[in-house]
This record gives sequence, structure tokens and C-alpha cells, in this order.
Amino acid sequence: MLCFYKNKSTQTQVVRFTQTGNKLCDRIIRPKEHVLFEAEPQAVLEIHQLTANHTLLLKTFPCRDLKVSNELIETMLQWLA
Repeated sequence: MLCFYKNKSTQTQVVRFTQTGNKLCDRIIRPKEHVLFEAEPQAVLEIHQLTANHTLLLKTFPCRDLKVSNELIETMLQWLA
């Protein structure tokens, strides 16, 4: 399923999720940026805060809660056509 997350904070974040085939994927998301990604319904998105020496886990979201609606996908495809 297609999922969407936007970094609404003022800090750079690292998002971590499991893609199809159990591949772990990390993405750096700057403030106000967003990411679209494919995930299994049971996957979890982890949000990490970058610090000077490591990353700190801030929160987790079930990917099913971040699922992009079919209506939005159809609208986006119309814009691209």
C-alpha cells in the first residue's frame, strides 16, 4: 500500500520502515518535507530525531494509518496525465 508522512517539526528526522520483502529502509526527511513509500499493512513507521551522536526514537505509527486514499491516488494520476 502507498503511504505518506510529512515532517511537521523544525528538526531533521530519520524515518525507518520495512518495505515489501522485509527490507529495512531509512530516509532523511528535512523540516516540512514529506515522503511517499510502499509498505505492508502490518509495517510500522519509526520517527527518529537526529542528535549530535546518534538518533533518538520519537514515535511510531502503524503504516495502515498513513495509507494514501484511493481517491487521492486517482487525483494525483489525473494531474500527471
